[in-house]
Amino acid sequence: MRTTITISDDVLSAAKEIARESQCTAGEVISDYFRKGYAATVLVPEAEELSERDLTLADLGVVRLPHRGEVVTNDDVNRIRDELGI
Repeated sequence: MRTTITISDDVLSAAKEIARESQCTAGEVISDYFRKGYAATVLVPEAEELSERDLTLADLGVVRLPHRGEVVTNDDVNRIRDELGI
């Protein structure tokens, strides 16, 4: 979909650089990064509820999923990775 939005110069510059390296468009890069960031906010509890250890893990790109009372298998993890595109 084509639309007009205002993006900070530094963000657009970074998106264009990543796009050049990835051989895609800046719009695709921004969309991909937004999807990943949005998915992370949906899967991570509110920041006030995170422990110092959780924040350190989050800084490394590791997010803890909320407890659902069931065992998570490698197949579950791979399915989630596929859904998030990571």
